[in-house]
Amino acid sequence: MIFSWHIKIVKQSNYQLFIKTINKFKKLKKMKTKAFITILFVLLAGISYGQKNLSTIEILTNPHCHSSKEKIEKELTCTQGVENAILNMNTKILVVNFDSDEISKKEILNIVEKLGYNATPVQNRKNCKSEHSCHH
Repeated sequence: MIFSWHIKIVKQSNYQLFIKTINKFKKLKKMKTKAFITILFVLLAGISYGQKNLSTIEILTNPHCHSSKEKIEKELTCTQGVENAILNMNTKILVVNFDSDEISKKEILNIVEKLGYNATPVQNRKNCKSEHSCHH
């Protein structure tokens, strides 16, 4: 009789332990789901925060030599908000990719002018029918 009573207590204890363990797993699963949703939200917010509003400006300028090219490109690429700057010495056109939330086209033009070079924005060349039909 004592033995069966002891088995009954052990079975009850195991059952209670089993139920407690199941409940802990359920709580843990809910916590994991909440944690996953929170982490996902933070990551998505970070991605949207990190997105840049990239724009491009083409500028007709007057570099004299290769060192002028390097000077203009280096100054612009070291400027906050400018992604890159490439000056074609043949066409004298400077292409600048930048984050328009951080720097404006006018500020970029001013930087080139402060370096001592002309800075004339080029009109949209894609609409030109020939090289001589528009003024760039």
